[in-house]
Amino acid sequence: MRFPTCRSVWYPAAMLVLLSVLMPPGIARAVELGIDAGVNVSMLDNSEQKTIGVGIPLNEGLDILSIQTARLGLPVSSSGQVETSLGFSLVRQEGFSGNSSTLAHFLGGLSYLQPFSSATPRSSPYIRGGVQFRVLAVSDETPVNQFGFGAGLGCRWRIGQVFAGRVEGFGARWPENDDIRGHWDLTFRVGLSAFSS
Repeated sequence: MRFPTCRSVWYPAAMLVLLSVLMPPGIARAVELGIDAGVNVSMLDNSEQKTIGVGIPLNEGLDILSIQTARLGLPVSSSGQVETSLGFSLVRQEGFSGNSSTLAHFLGGLSYLQPFSSATPRSSPYIRGGVQFRVLAVSDETPVNQFGFGAGLGCRWRIGQVFAGRVEGFGARWPENDDIRGHWDLTFRVGLSAFSS
C-alpha cells in the first residue's frame, strides 16, 4: 500500500495552522452535533467516470464506498472547533445456496473549523480542513483502507439558542494506494446542527 507523500499531507496541514493563527478570534461555541444533506461528485483519477450522489442525509464516498456520516464539533478555543465525522455500515447478504457475505465500512474524519470573524453572534463564515480515513472489510478477504484530506468554506446561522443551519462547499482528495483508486470528492452540503447551549 502506498501512502501519500509527506509534501501532499503536511503542506495542507501547515496552511491550515497558519490560517487559524492569522484569523481574528470568533465566537465561542458549544458542542455541536449535526447531519448534512447535499450533492457529492466523485471523479476517478485518469477516467472520465463521475459518480454523483444526492442524499438526505448526504452519503460521502464513491460507489460502494458511499456511507452516511454524522458530525460532532467540540470547542477548543474561544473561536475554533475540532470536528469529528463518523459513519459505519454493515451489510450481510444471504445467498440462495446457503452461503453469505458481509460488507463492513467505517469512515472517520477529524478536522479543524475556524470562523473568519465575530462580526455577528448569529452568523459566522468559516474555513474547515482536515483528514479522513476509511476501512472496508468483506468476508474472508483482507480489509482495505484509504487515507484522504480536504478543505472547505462555509457559513453557519444560529436559529434560536439550540439549532443552527449550515452551508458548505468542500473538496477532498483520496490518493491512490494498492487497495483503492485515487479520486476527488467535491461536495456541496446543507446541514442542521444542534448545540449544547
